[in-house]
This record gives sequence, C-alpha cells and structure tokens, in this order.
Amino acid sequence: SEPISYHLKDLIAKAVSESFDGLEISPEAISVEHPTVEDFGDYSTNMPLVLAKQLNENPRKIAEKLVENLAQNVSKDLVSKIDIFCQGV
Repeated sequence: SEPISYHLKDLIAKAVSESFDGLEISPEAISVEHPTVEDFGDYSTNMPLVLAKQLNENPRKIAEKLVENLAQNVSKDLVSKIDIFCQGV
C-alpha cells in the first residue's frame, strides 16, 4: 500500500485543477511533508505559495479555495481536518 502522502498529492492535484480552471499540476511536483511544528498537523504542503507565483494571486486566497474543494471531496476517514497556517503572516 502506498503512503498517505501519495494519496494526498493526488487529491491536491485534483483540487488545483478543479479550483483553478483546469490548471494541471503533476502530483509528483507537489510537496507534502510532516511539519516540524506539531500544532501544524500531520501533513502540510506549500502548494498555495507555489501557485501564488504562477497565478499572481494571494497565497491565502489560493489556500482557501483549495481547502474548500478538499473539504467537499476528501473522505473524513482519510482527512479529519484541514486548516490553513501562514507562518509570519
């Protein structure tokens, strides 16, 4: 069985496509890692920061769109909670 991070990358890639007019991001290009700060959850991604440069949009707004999509499309058995953490903001 593949690690959960592979499934999360697929889900994030799908959320990017659905949230941003079919923008294609390869799951392999998505960074999913364990945060060094325990309060930041089990997994994190910098995808909103990466997309902010491409889309010339605020990373917080991008994160909100992705969270909205993921909350609707991800099984609660796989992901119990999705939050946005902005360091230094």
